Amino acid sequence: MDSHTTEKRRGSYLRVLFKNGRLPVEGFLWNCDPLTGTLILIQPLTPNTDEVEDTHYRFYGIMSDAIQTIEPDESMSPLNQQSLAEYDSLLTS
Repeated sequence: MDSHTTEKRRGSYLRVLFKNGRLPVEGFLWNCDPLTGTLILIQPLTPNTDEVEDTHYRFYGIMSDAIQTIEPDESMSPLNQQSLAEYDSLLTS
């Protein structure tokens, strides 16, 4: 994913399918490293389904060589700019 596509899709909900057939990972695109192609996805957690009470989100770092396909899920609303700014603050402070 090039930097232009990353910026355009930032905050979009994506499903990543793996070359090795493991279960797909889903989440909102936070960033993509321009050198390695590593994706960073944010997966907000809901209280009903999580084993850890204090956790509100999960981050996935997915190496580009493990990715078979990236599928956008248009049925999910993208994160708004305020939410992205909050994650930016969390990850860069």
